Amino acid sequence: MANNTEFVKMAEKSAESKIKALRALVKKQDTSEAITAWANATDDDGEAARLAYRTLKRLPAEKSVPMLLAKAVETTNVAVRTRILRILPVVRYTGFDESAEAGELLSSENVAENLRKLAEKNRSNIGTNAAAWKTLLADEHVSLTPRQNPFGDDDPTMTIADLAATAMETLYGSELNECGMHLGYALEQLRPEAAMKLIRSRAAARLEGKAEDQLPKMPSADDVADDRRKAIEQSLLKASPDEVEKQLKQLTDSEMLCVVETLEQNEALKNALATSRRRIASIKVDLALPTADAAKLKQLEGKSVSSDVVTQMMSVCKSQLASGTAYLVRLSPSGPIGSLSLRASPVEAEARRSLSRDSQSYLRKLNKGKGRFGVMSGILASGQGYHQANWTVELPPTPANDNKATEAKAEATEDENGKSLNESFEETQKEFAEAMQAVFSDPDASNEQVNVMFFGSLPSGETSKSKDDDDDLPVDMEIE
Repeated sequence: MANNTEFVKMAEKSAESKIKALRALVKKQDTSEAITAWANATDDDGEAARLAYRTLKRLPAEKSVPMLLAKAVETTNVAVRTRILRILPVVRYTGFDESAEAGELLSSENVAENLRKLAEKNRSNIGTNAAAWKTLLADEHVSLTPRQNPFGDDDPTMTIADLAATAMETLYGSELNECGMHLGYALEQLRPEAAMKLIRSRAAARLEGKAEDQLPKMPSADDVADDRRKAIEQSLLKASPDEVEKQLKQLTDSEMLCVVETLEQNEALKNALATSRRRIASIKVDLALPTADAAKLKQLEGKSVSSDVVTQMMSVCKSQLASGTAYLVRLSPSGPIGSLSLRASPVEAEARRSLSRDSQSYLRKLNKGKGRFGVMSGILASGQGYHQANWTVELPPTPANDNKATEAKAEATEDENGKSLNESFEETQKEFAEAMQAVFSDPDASNEQVNVMFFGSLPSGETSKSKDDDDDLPVDMEIE
């Protein structure tokens, strides 16, 4: 437990933070000031982000969009353009806070419908912003490298032009998916490369002044004739796992949506695709990953995901963290009916905000005592549910604490429920193991897709060690 001096300091810091937040709420928010602060913010400046979101969510699109685009065009910094384009979707839900405060959203039984109405109300047109969009759509610089955004999809890697086209679809599109998200249902279900190709073509058509009904058409399962639907289904039911993947690649976008739509209602088809959906079809590992650990992962290609596969992923993540490098090892589906892809890359400083806040809280507690410790977190998501566990990993000693390395011991500090962290971690590990057993042993779960992730967390202020960090494309590079 913290001594009195430490407790007073913690209380003072908490009070200062709350006072600062209250002042920000009552202060009249200047839009230009908020956007400039957001554009110039460092990657870990959460206050600038909160100020920008609060301000933009209360402004009409015709005022905020031109200001954001002007700021994006005037800069030559890739990171700033990325940041601005990623915040633009907020504008589609201007007025959300006021509606929620008035009870207009939460009091309704159909929140998604109300969100759609709000998005339609805020739908705008390109107007005088065409020149700015044209500039951004011509920028093919990579927005974030895989290391800087390890939790995002980096295949294909998003460029500034991709982000601009996506923002245009968000702001001007008429189709929103059933969850009230920014892109239409079809775009959320397609293969990433197919969806981006369509988004880019629609953005180009909008710049040409074409009306919404003249844009490249969104694919729809309704475009597939009944006899073609039956033919696809019968062909997939008879195909071997290898043939299934080949057939899926040959389908049109509308036919792919048709299969996705049919899947949840057709258990036989779901079973026919199960082997393909659980097969590891591609593996990408960072060049800095030591040979032995890289080999452990690469030999998994072509295998079906299983408890052994998850154990290997865990082993690699843990061994890297124990050597002082925070890695992400992730296995995820390539679309709703696609096979699995596995990748491993260091978690760099730019991605710190993506990490679990709980991990950083645990690290502060664990590193109050002797030795140095990191936390490895694991996530398993499937049709059986979502499960997360944490493991304490001893780190190499630094020169400052080298003399106490032999006495390293994780302190039995308490979590919010009064249990020691070790006890709490052990409980999550047990639940994780039980969930893994169910996912990979239960016949009823054998046709469900799975998503598995392990990532390491280092104490605050430390970054991963990697021999080729200097070779990475910096996120704040200037556009030539």
